[in-house]
Amino acid sequence: MGHKSGAICMIEIKLQRPVQWIICLLHGNELSLRHLIQELDGKTTGPMGFTGPVGKQLNNCEKLQITEFDAIPSPDTDIDDAELSTDQKYLLGIYYSAVSRGSCSSALAARNQGKMAHSRWLTTANRFLCLYVSTSEPSSTFNEIVRFIMTVYTPIWFKIKKNSSFTEGVKFYFLK
Repeated sequence: MGHKSGAICMIEIKLQRPVQWIICLLHGNELSLRHLIQELDGKTTGPMGFTGPVGKQLNNCEKLQITEFDAIPSPDTDIDDAELSTDQKYLLGIYYSAVSRGSCSSALAARNQGKMAHSRWLTTANRFLCLYVSTSEPSSTFNEIVRFIMTVYTPIWFKIKKNSSFTEGVKFYFLK
């Protein structure tokens, strides 16, 4: 494995020219969220669970009561929600209408976000935000994860969704 015998190296040998591995930008964006959650809140426990104190609460977050929570100011997004799937619309709603403004409707918080699965990091982000609106005194770890979702993961996610060409990818991360 690695740069001398990995998949890309073997393809380059077969084709007798250098190649580039292009990763889906949305999947690339998930890697930083996954790493942060696992670093701060603990590793995963199989395909659907977490070991940390915050991650263990994600499975039933939509059943919790909304409480007062601190707003986290976040960049606006100008994406057309007609282009979004149900879980993507939920992310837009809880990101823009709830957490960034400091109030959440009970209908939004109670909406089912789908099953937890580590192959669905968008659902995981939704669940963290849903849990946040139901937590009056979040731990510093939880706060850090939610702030990352609000200020890095979600704005980049919507920028990628709006313009998904891989040639634009560097702009999402390095140019504001």
